[in-house]
Amino acid sequence: MLLQDLQRYLQTHRQVSLTKLCQHWQMDADALRPILDVLIRKGRVRPVHQRKCGGCHSCSPTDLELYELVEKPP
Repeated sequence: MLLQDLQRYLQTHRQVSLTKLCQHWQMDADALRPILDVLIRKGRVRPVHQRKCGGCHSCSPTDLELYELVEKPP
């Protein structure tokens, strides 16, 4: 199941850009975002808010859109 696979991938890779996730699953960002939204609503994944890069304008917005697994307390 894609939800579980996505969680395992994030567990292994920590912070991952939407670009990398799209490449790994060979999916478009617009198709992958709703799946990430499900995991975010369940509290299993969170978006990583970061400041924009230095302003060169060569980065794709999906390169700067990062996600990480929410670690469960012990």
